[in-house]
Amino acid sequence: MSDLLALTQFAVPSSLHGADAEYSIHTLSDSERLSIEDHFFSKAQKVSLDAATTAVVVPQSQTTGCDLEDFAVLIEFALGVLSLSGFQPVITVAVLNGSKCTNAIQRSYDGKQAPPNVS
Repeated sequence: MSDLLALTQFAVPSSLHGADAEYSIHTLSDSERLSIEDHFFSKAQKVSLDAATTAVVVPQSQTTGCDLEDFAVLIEFALGVLSLSGFQPVITVAVLNGSKCTNAIQRSYDGKQAPPNVS
């Protein structure tokens, strides 16, 4: 089964990390990071993801008909509702099928500063 991963530009506080049977918010694992970087490399794009990158993971079956850009906006909204700091930009969305990245998009965000800490 494929999962959609929304990667945030700034680390999401660990107080918001968690998982249930299908969804999770966690620090990107090395294997996930390498798979996504390899996917971009195969498309002649150099993308380097920070080891502290946060991933919001949703099963693709829960987002039927939602393209990757729409998924990014949905996650930005959800994180804005969950956190006191507000907007949390999603810079990358990837589709992982097992341990292999099968599709990904890179988004731009021109904000210069990280959002304030969530308390």
